[in-house]
Amino acid sequence: MSATEKDQFLKMWEWEAGKTIEQLKALPSDKNDFRPDPKGRSLGEMAWHLAEGDAYMTWGIENGSFQTPNKPPGIERPRTIAELAPGFERIHRDAVERVNKLTLADLDRTVPFFDGTPISVRDILWMTVLHHGIHHRAQLMLLSRQAGGTPPGVYGPNREEMEKMMEARKAGSSSGPPQRARLLRIQAPVSPSRDRMPVLTETIAVTVGSGGLRPSLVRETPLPPPGLSAVREPRLLGSNCRG
Repeated sequence: MSATEKDQFLKMWEWEAGKTIEQLKALPSDKNDFRPDPKGRSLGEMAWHLAEGDAYMTWGIENGSFQTPNKPPGIERPRTIAELAPGFERIHRDAVERVNKLTLADLDRTVPFFDGTPISVRDILWMTVLHHGIHHRAQLMLLSRQAGGTPPGVYGPNREEMEKMMEARKAGSSSGPPQRARLLRIQAPVSPSRDRMPVLTETIAVTVGSGGLRPSLVRETPLPPPGLSAVREPRLLGSNCRG
């Protein structure tokens, strides 16, 4: 994992953390204990698990073991919805500080995981920090919807946002030159140990005369190997995707 890849990880992690904070702020304020599955996590517990992931994974890296009896500082779960977003921000900042301390040698070393299996710091960062958090955030969004909340869109519009787009299409689709507005640009590198090249994806919203706003599909484009800076721009494939 080169310095360039570390920078890519930090950039993408920060982007995802921002989207997580948006979800936490949008949770229904009176549903902290909402638990549709008696054996599953409550809404508040699932929300705080996102902070726990950042904290415990980076804490284990810093301590060289996931079997330490010590807990990350400030990891006690808040008991109200209002405390979740600021609490997550605090935990995430601490986690970022730990990752920023890592050297190139640190990134290649292995750490005994919770079950004793050696796992590289590289894989901990990509898989158990970043992808693990995205996985549980999706669960949180479903819980929020079940609890009566309106989770904001992440990689595209949610149901309510799409309805507003369609209303705008009906209200102002008479004339004017085509316009192009970027909705999302996200670098999504994966661990090199998974034998896949990182990819750059982009979703575009296009206004075409009377056609209104249409989400458009864009091809995945490989990023260059670490150390190279040139990245080809993705080509537009279609303009009728309703994603």
